[in-house]
Amino acid sequence: MSDAIRVHSLSPKRAFPPEGVDLGDAYRQVAAGGAEVIVVNADFSRSVGANLADALAMPAVRDALDRGAALLFDSTREGRPFHLDIARDLHGRVEAAGVGAGRCVYLTQNVDFAAPYAAWCTESGRTGFAVHVMHAHLRVLAARARRSPPSPPGWTGTDDARFLCLNRRITPHRVVLLGYLHATGALGRGLVSALQPVSEPVLPPRWERRFPQEMAAFRSLAPRLPLTLPETQRQGHVFGWETGWYETTAFSFVTETDFDTAGVCRFTEKSLKPLMAGHPMLVAGLPGTLALLRRYGFRTFEPLLHEEYDAIPDPTQRMRTVLAEFDRLMLLPEAALRALVAELRPVVAHNMAWFRTGLPERLATEDAAVRTAIAGAAGRR
Repeated sequence: MSDAIRVHSLSPKRAFPPEGVDLGDAYRQVAAGGAEVIVVNADFSRSVGANLADALAMPAVRDALDRGAALLFDSTREGRPFHLDIARDLHGRVEAAGVGAGRCVYLTQNVDFAAPYAAWCTESGRTGFAVHVMHAHLRVLAARARRSPPSPPGWTGTDDARFLCLNRRITPHRVVLLGYLHATGALGRGLVSALQPVSEPVLPPRWERRFPQEMAAFRSLAPRLPLTLPETQRQGHVFGWETGWYETTAFSFVTETDFDTAGVCRFTEKSLKPLMAGHPMLVAGLPGTLALLRRYGFRTFEPLLHEEYDAIPDPTQRMRTVLAEFDRLMLLPEAALRALVAELRPVVAHNMAWFRTGLPERLATEDAAVRTAIAGAAGRR
């Protein structure tokens, strides 16, 4: 079986081997009623057509579809924008296989995916797949919330490590931020990682034009990469973290996966981990990232932290504004920063508790909607 394809069924005869999926509970509850689900990895848009072709070539998949199995495109670990050519390709493959669009469900992190997709379906006279927002990483962290400390740790470190900034892949907005930290001397006043060695970043020309000083500073920093932090071996820091990183710093400066990707609105585990660890944070991410977190019941840090950057569409202005707030925090006297962290304690305590209290109910409601969609798609001919 291809690694890119996960076929999942818990029908009474166990026709297919159940594969490891983050949404296993949702599938099991549907399967209890006899539904069969074919799951195609759609995390990376450009490969989803090939993944579907691989699945449709499998005799077991064809047999399941002949019995009425639902076809589910799983992009719950990513949040790609709507692409017209990819939509045409998927619909063409599904139609050629004799599977009606009404038997297809598309799950994605991207809350802005459904509207342009629905508009295209209407304009082209097509029946659309059922689209639902579902965030696999949010569910993983909610399930691991019992590992987090029961109360905010507070800032126990010294003033020479004010902030935490974790970076793995070196993307354009992280180049800007790392270059800025290097140019201003802030790099030595925080815990900063940058795990991808880069000799010469290849960046879009617009980034070179927008941030020439930061680009130059990053190039002088590049020979020092990677920047690493002390960590436990095999900790798995996609979903885990070192508690000491958060206890010894006052706030996080999160660099989200996306910064100026058009047609996307989402957050990732990068913004969730500080909330779970009891940390205030600034976020260099897409516009509306903090607003989306609030929709899920988390609290952000206004007015004590200035968060107007979250509503700024222009990426240059948004970056400049979040960097200005970072500068403000770095210029505060140590006593003032410790007082600010203490004043934010009720907010971070709410966020830590929310993973165990209100969030599970919210996720259960989403899961129920997805189960209903899968159950409705399965059995259609």
